[in-house]
Amino acid sequence: MKNKRKKRNRKSKNRKHYLSIGLILVTALVLGVAGLASWLPRKEEARAQEEQHETSSGSGLEEGQVTHNGQVYEYNKELKTLLFLGVDKRESELTEHLPGRGGQADCILVFIMDPSDQTIRTLQISRDTIVDIDVYDISGEKFTTEPGQITLQYAYGDGKQKSCWLMEQAVSKLLYGVEIDGYFAMNLEGFSVATDLVGGVTLTVPEDYTAIDPAFEQGATVEMDGDLARKYVQTRDITVLGSNDGRMERQAQYLEALAQKMTQGGGNVVFYTKMFNDLQDYIVTDMSADQLAEMSDYEFTGTVKAPGETRAGEEHDEYYVDEEALYELILELFYVPVQQ
Repeated sequence: MKNKRKKRNRKSKNRKHYLSIGLILVTALVLGVAGLASWLPRKEEARAQEEQHETSSGSGLEEGQVTHNGQVYEYNKELKTLLFLGVDKRESELTEHLPGRGGQADCILVFIMDPSDQTIRTLQISRDTIVDIDVYDISGEKFTTEPGQITLQYAYGDGKQKSCWLMEQAVSKLLYGVEIDGYFAMNLEGFSVATDLVGGVTLTVPEDYTAIDPAFEQGATVEMDGDLARKYVQTRDITVLGSNDGRMERQAQYLEALAQKMTQGGGNVVFYTKMFNDLQDYIVTDMSADQLAEMSDYEFTGTVKAPGETRAGEEHDEYYVDEEALYELILELFYVPVQQ
């Protein structure tokens, strides 16, 4: 890979530690999973500069192409991407806050939709990933950039559209300029509501998680309502290094269980529209109920995590992506090899 990015400054000076919300997978799946065939308008402007770092006059590459280890790759323009954010915010609505107090995006997922075969792959990004955070003052003006956990970028918005936009920019930059087409943010209370609206989900507990709830014995098959599911995907021991990694694995498991549950619903338009309306107080999105209702036939084909490692920071866990491995994953997920 030519002209690699400079290594990110890995020193984190993060704030107050939360027992994070983790995944609000339920609603992303309910409202954004059954397929995204036509709702997201395809943005036509060029990909971000960083993604295009090898495309220049005289390079022999066309727009949207990059080269890695002698192989030319071209961005798959048919793909659509949805950023899902699970927001840790201890109130019933996503409302405005001062910059730095807008909540934290503790669950970060990128749904990658491929219309050619109607499949969805999910890319998980650790909330502890260290990136350059844009810091804003009380008037909403950007005044500096400093390294910090990516979850904190949400806080420097308004707790609504601006926070989601800031996260879009942070995620896109982390992913070498991959464009994000839409966003869906949901807070803690909405997660429980959504789970109950679909009638709960059933899954088998892979390890002993009785420290979270007595029902979570290894090998137990548990029918989870909203409150129980929230515990399963939210709770972690913040005193244990890398506890978020295990929680992300549980979140992925829950996503698969919910996907199976949702396929039983047959993509009923009335059901999806009603659910969207019932969750209006808990969500921020640039999607409409009609757009959500168009989702029907897509199938999940797996979840992958942005590669890297967790290290102990001065105050909190810090996750550092493996630059080379991440770039190769981006090529796998978003590009196709060009025949030479």
